[in-house]
Amino acid sequence: MIRLFPWLLRRFIFAFAILVAVQLILYFSGLNLILSGYEDDMLERYESAAVKVLTGNESGVELELPGTGSFFVFTEDRTLVFTNKGKGRSISESDLRPVYLNDSIVGYFHAGELGFTDNQANRVFLSSIIILGVFSAVLSIVIGLIAALYSSRKIAGPISLLRSDIHDIRSMKVVDSREFAISELRVMSQDVSNASKTLSSQEEYKRQWLRDLAHDLRTPLSGLKSQLEAMADGVLEPTAERFRRHLLEIERLENLASSIGELTSVESKENIEKTEIDARSFAERLVSPFEQEAVDKGIRIETRIDEGRIFVDEQLLLRALGNILSNAVKYIDDGDCIRLDLAINPGFLHIEITNNGPNIPEKQQELIFTRLYRGESGRTSPGSGLGLSITREIIKLHGGAIHINNLTPRGVCFVINI
Repeated sequence: MIRLFPWLLRRFIFAFAILVAVQLILYFSGLNLILSGYEDDMLERYESAAVKVLTGNESGVELELPGTGSFFVFTEDRTLVFTNKGKGRSISESDLRPVYLNDSIVGYFHAGELGFTDNQANRVFLSSIIILGVFSAVLSIVIGLIAALYSSRKIAGPISLLRSDIHDIRSMKVVDSREFAISELRVMSQDVSNASKTLSSQEEYKRQWLRDLAHDLRTPLSGLKSQLEAMADGVLEPTAERFRRHLLEIERLENLASSIGELTSVESKENIEKTEIDARSFAERLVSPFEQEAVDKGIRIETRIDEGRIFVDEQLLLRALGNILSNAVKYIDDGDCIRLDLAINPGFLHIEITNNGPNIPEKQQELIFTRLYRGESGRTSPGSGLGLSITREIIKLHGGAIHINNLTPRGVCFVINI
């Protein structure tokens, strides 16, 4: 606040100074126009009176004079023909003003009170106006300074608090929104609070993911270590069956490491390489790796594919949809059915992968897309727990979205729009 407050105050004062300067310029410009108009009007009226005198209509002229100052009228040869103040002092040639009649000079006149300030009363009035203008300017400056001081404090205080909240976010602290009087600052505080909560939850999620990853690595490694130590000590017999189980566990760890690398690679991608491919050929390549396992379990894989071409990153999308098909083949009962629907719509691609296995509880439908999450049926089955996380990231890279619909009485449908 020590730095922000003077900065705001200086700028408020500068803005008020410009405003006052503009007001003074407009004020005195307007006053100058009024004075100029006054002099032009007086000149016109005196000239009209001089014309009357020179044309022999001087009766009542003195009563029509606009001012109380001296007024002299001369003929074309400089002979004085009218005065309201006696002969007075001699008048220089430069003080005489010509009198025109039908575009010809018919004489001259001299008026002692042409200007506004030539009259004492007018001078007093003008002085009052100028004093009032200066006083108004000074008062405006004082009020502006007070307003600048108040506004600077009113803005600098909340901004300093927001800056403090942002510093707290760097330390991954959750900050609450503040009720500021200024609505824009109040909205900004709400945004800062929401950002802190999001970052905090992401940080907690990252820590939990690392804990889960450490557990998924440590548990099988500890088991392998103890088994190998027991065989080395002669406590356990090194049978082929034991080696087979150990190899399966090592393969699972290898798949986990591979999936972590793949997820990291997908998350770091900013652009994908889309190509135009045939939709039915794509579907065949997608289903082909799972056909033998499906036959072994008596599972039917049905497809309904629109004819046409699609514009996608083929390898990434095969990986994304393959994860869903792989889970379906693993977890549904023998003899069940899996259906793949691919519809080509104007502007987007609609994909549904449906199986008639058990419903996924609603509270788990978002969790299954998080890293290392494995549902109840997945806890006893091989897998990295990263497949659907990879799927969602790939769908996002295509600018699409994925969600789950439970079917009645049983069945699950993965819906993807790209």
